[in-house]
Amino acid sequence: SHQSAAPPRTWGSFLAALKVASRSTAMGASVLDARICLTVLVSFLCAPFMRRCSWPGSLDYVDAWALHGPLNDADIPPMGVYVFKGLNPALLVDLSYARSWSPRDRSLIIDVGGPAVIMMPDAVASQFSGDLASTTPSPEFKGKVISQLARVLRSSVKVTFNANYTEATLTHSLLNDWNPLSYLFNSLMKQEVHKGSNGVWKRATYVPPSNLTAKSDTYAIVPVVTMRSDGGNKMHGDGLKLAKRKLAAGGGTLEQCGV
Repeated sequence: SHQSAAPPRTWGSFLAALKVASRSTAMGASVLDARICLTVLVSFLCAPFMRRCSWPGSLDYVDAWALHGPLNDADIPPMGVYVFKGLNPALLVDLSYARSWSPRDRSLIIDVGGPAVIMMPDAVASQFSGDLASTTPSPEFKGKVISQLARVLRSSVKVTFNANYTEATLTHSLLNDWNPLSYLFNSLMKQEVHKGSNGVWKRATYVPPSNLTAKSDTYAIVPVVTMRSDGGNKMHGDGLKLAKRKLAAGGGTLEQCGV
């Protein structure tokens, strides 16, 4: 006996099989694309938490451990470490850890969740009072939470100085510079800092509709350590005392991330 021959393939059955295969391939590609997108999203959200945060050192020796960032050799006249007065629970800003310095534009970028901003990790804005009280709105989160959120949202501030470094414009950014929310915020609210004769920078915020009316809430940035023209450090006693009082009121701990 002999076996019956297999039925001949027709164009119809061939096209049907091809259609099924195409669907399977498309479904597989969709699943792969979804997995890739999910992996990228998880990496984007989790990468900031991989940054190590640690205690940089005692304020008694701030001139020894500060100003060691990548911009410490850049020719930036206001280079230094400053204590925030009226902005909590942030403690210090170290300009040597800023990035993207442009001598032509006289601008640099400070990542709020990066090593340039030193936080008091367990402090919240409401626990400061008297001359240490918050004078500008701040979320009622611990410093370490604010730092983590800033890293996830890629929060940054671009500082653009004028020609003689006595004024600067602050431009805020979330996720990236072209984010529509960042563009809208900066178009509605203008923020500047002005340097006084005592070296203290004071922020002024101007609001719509004219962007010419200054709001009452503001804060100051007081020098603690600045870099002299010969490369040495200059200590500022008043700023250091303020930083120590603020640190004591904030629980006594400070934290720097991403060094």
